Amino acid sequence: MAEYKLISPLLDSFAMGDPVSEHNGVRCCPAMDQNTKDKYIVKIISIPASQTKLDALLLTGAYPSPEAAALYFKDLADDIEKEVQTLSKLSKMEGFIPYSGSQIVPMDNGTGYNVYLLGTYKKSLSKFFSREPMTHLRAINLGLDLCAALAVCRRSGYLYADLKPENVYITENNEYRIGDLGFIKLSSLKYASLPELYRSKYTAPEIADAFSSLNETIDIYALGLILYQAYNGGTLPFVGDNASEEPFEAPAYADYEMAEIILKACAPDPKNRWQDPTEMGQALVSYMQRNGANDTPIVVGSTVAHAVSAVTEDLPISESGTSKETEAVENDVPSEDSEPKVVSKKDIPSNTTEHEEITDEPASENPAETPVYTEDDFGNLSFLDDVSAEDLLSDQEMMDISYQDVSDEVSQMLSMADDLMAHPVPAADIVTPDPVEVPIPEPISIDEPTKEESADTSETVVVDVSEAKPENIEPEPETEERDIGGNAESLDEDDPEPFISEKRSRRAKVVIRYIIAALILAIIIAGGYLFYRYYYIQTIDDIAVRGQSDQLTVYLQGNADETILVVSCSDDYGNRLTADVVSGKAEFTGLLPNTRYTIRVDVEGFHGIKGVTTTTYNSPAQTSIQSFTAITGSEDGSAILSFTVSSPDNSSDDPWQVHYWADGEEKKAVSFTGHTVTLTGLTVGKEYTIQLVPEESIYVVGTDTITFVAQKLVYAHNLTISSIANNSLTAVWDAPEGTQVASWKVHCFNSDGTYNETVVVTDTTVTFENLDHTDSYTVEVLADGMTVSQRANIAENSITVTDLAADTSNPGIIVLTWQSSTAVPSDGWLVKYKMQGVEAEQTVFCKENVLVITDAVPGSTYSFIISASSNYVICDEILCQTPEAQLFSCSYDNFPVTAEDIVFRMCRTPEIDNWTRHDLKSGDYTTEFNRGEKASFTIRLTKVYGFSNDPITILYVIRDENDSIVSIESAETTWNDLWDMYYGTIDIPSIPAVAGNYTLTMYFNAAFATEQEFTVLN
Repeated sequence: MAEYKLISPLLDSFAMGDPVSEHNGVRCCPAMDQNTKDKYIVKIISIPASQTKLDALLLTGAYPSPEAAALYFKDLADDIEKEVQTLSKLSKMEGFIPYSGSQIVPMDNGTGYNVYLLGTYKKSLSKFFSREPMTHLRAINLGLDLCAALAVCRRSGYLYADLKPENVYITENNEYRIGDLGFIKLSSLKYASLPELYRSKYTAPEIADAFSSLNETIDIYALGLILYQAYNGGTLPFVGDNASEEPFEAPAYADYEMAEIILKACAPDPKNRWQDPTEMGQALVSYMQRNGANDTPIVVGSTVAHAVSAVTEDLPISESGTSKETEAVENDVPSEDSEPKVVSKKDIPSNTTEHEEITDEPASENPAETPVYTEDDFGNLSFLDDVSAEDLLSDQEMMDISYQDVSDEVSQMLSMADDLMAHPVPAADIVTPDPVEVPIPEPISIDEPTKEESADTSETVVVDVSEAKPENIEPEPETEERDIGGNAESLDEDDPEPFISEKRSRRAKVVIRYIIAALILAIIIAGGYLFYRYYYIQTIDDIAVRGQSDQLTVYLQGNADETILVVSCSDDYGNRLTADVVSGKAEFTGLLPNTRYTIRVDVEGFHGIKGVTTTTYNSPAQTSIQSFTAITGSEDGSAILSFTVSSPDNSSDDPWQVHYWADGEEKKAVSFTGHTVTLTGLTVGKEYTIQLVPEESIYVVGTDTITFVAQKLVYAHNLTISSIANNSLTAVWDAPEGTQVASWKVHCFNSDGTYNETVVVTDTTVTFENLDHTDSYTVEVLADGMTVSQRANIAENSITVTDLAADTSNPGIIVLTWQSSTAVPSDGWLVKYKMQGVEAEQTVFCKENVLVITDAVPGSTYSFIISASSNYVICDEILCQTPEAQLFSCSYDNFPVTAEDIVFRMCRTPEIDNWTRHDLKSGDYTTEFNRGEKASFTIRLTKVYGFSNDPITILYVIRDENDSIVSIESAETTWNDLWDMYYGTIDIPSIPAVAGNYTLTMYFNAAFATEQEFTVLN
């Protein structure tokens, strides 16, 4: 999982700690605003939760490429953002607490997203259950507050589907409010399934799997379980992850009335539950009216001290017989032993849990050296004493935590500690040889020695040797009596001196002989020691191994004679290879990947060996690159690289690298994790060589080098659904100007996946058949070799329009009629129409299946499209041609008049109201006008006319010199209002503001009246 970041702007001025919980792609980190010192919890939701989930989507074919999966992940992240907005809206009413902020951040691999949710630190109901006694009054208030919150949620069009104690928070006013995500629209309840993120022990049994349909009582079931827990001593009525489908027994501490309310909410059959939160809330109100409620604990004798004693029974006992921590709680004073403790590996008991802090170093005896966390960049972190994984993970998530769920570092540390405990190291005993006693023989005596002399001659010399013990030391042989001074008999018996001198001389000689023998023995021992140390024993100081999947090299360090050394390499199945040592190393080839080998150093001949003689080596697993592709990213000169491999794969701590280069540019490298990475800043038009390089932990085979030409980003413009009728759908779009696209990939799919079609076309239009118009659809268009697609959506329950027809039999009038598969929508039909040659589009709302246009231009082509207010197309476009205009004619009082009887003269409009021809000068009659001037006509009838109040619709059509219509305007009058004694005036509503030559055509009741050319000057 990617590491957390202090993102901007959401976490500006914040400091954030390490995650206190991490499970299934969700991490919760403590944080503090360094300006205000307010405490927060930052929840980080990773989408996807792991690389495995992305691989699963691609391998199962759910999405054809990482880019398509990325769009899916973006939709999921946007859905979470919408839920955050929903929670914020509901918090303005009753029963909800909003997040302080949120932000979506793309992952470094370019495929997924991290959603950061910032919420203030609050006390949760789960912590309240474990630390404080629940009273009757609190329990009823809990039920009433949650009933009100769930009712508000429903009135807003949502169902709250993740109700559990961890998502319920207690305010300073002792109100219970919901403060996390979990909203599902009531309108889509029958089509939705419960997301894995919202599953807990409080999930109703009928939706235990992902394929179950939802119902409108799952929130009431969760509320019932929470109240059951309050009236059952804090425990649920079942063991395990899911409740059984059998009815529960009554809570242990609820009377029969409260038990009936709770058991009805928790009924296994949704039909037997309360069907609305207000219904259950009214039952709680009635119960309180009949029975009352007070602050008496539900479980008699329940106190905080009981909870403290449960966790301190193994702590040091004070003289009073209680633990120091218990005394500290009861007396409201800190305990002497309550400071944080750092546990070393050798002190870890066998039942160590992941919640203890473990270090590789032994705890220091000096308190000043023991790392106690008090203040750091966070400031005061005392509020973290109340933050634990229980606050942020459900009970089941806590039960499922194992070594694999924590960080690799802690997992490895705990595993090493287990190994040390399983294999204790015995204490070393030092054996010292006993001293060797060497007796010295008595000297030869001539006369019987005196008692004193006898005592002197019985002395024994003790020689202490530590290296060796001499054997077979012969005593000095006795010598025969010799004539001292030539004649023994000549000695004077009364003079003892000659005898004493000879005795002392003999004794000195014996001592000298034994000293020489001892020296010889010492020389022999020293020589043996030198032989043992420098010749017999060969020493290896260290062994280092470097290798790949199929070969390795062993490096030896020491003073051993490498000519007599032999290195062997054996696997766990007994296969053994040997190699000689040359220049301090031995090489092996032909090894197998993903295999453990034992390296052993032996010595030949009459020698011994000591030091480091064995080690192990795990050959890296062989990973095959199955595919390696590059496509243009979301900007010019970018490339999204994607590859798939066979297991094993690099871990998140062991990233991949890509090296890429082009002619004239230096070689660059990027490190990344996962299987996708985006390169940016490539030179458009250049060909790049891209090489995939793993770290040393795996051995890669297959295609690891590709070439890619950097391109400009190409995508579909103005994608629209032109029609959806008769079970078919047609989409059209525009290609980028000046860009040739080889092909387009168009994907059409519905919301539940039952319709999923992909086609490749070269034109910019496509039609899909066999659709169900009661379902919603998405059309996605992607240019060949690109990653950025365009989407158009069709909402569900489309209405089919048939029998669309246009009646143009009456001049200047178009009557459009149609039939539909349903009644007229509540907000009417939306009819859009335009005339060929005119850019502007007209929009009209109709409350019936008919539209009448009274100012249609004769001799023109009109197009019509009908849709609902949601603005999606529900029928084919219809074209109609209005008939050519006839010459205007009329007859009133039996006086016929035609357009040929009327004289039209163009002029500047006088700047007075109700002007007549008498207000004009001769220079005012003109066909040239400055920009901003107004133009009019004077008219004169050349024959007698009759009187009539029949309406006259005057239509003004102005075309430019290219015969393109630039404006169409109309005015209403009557025949009598046109004339004043054979004369009249007509004001033109407007003329173009752009200089040029124009033609004005005027129609009376869709009949041709006159045509006049004019010029607008600069």
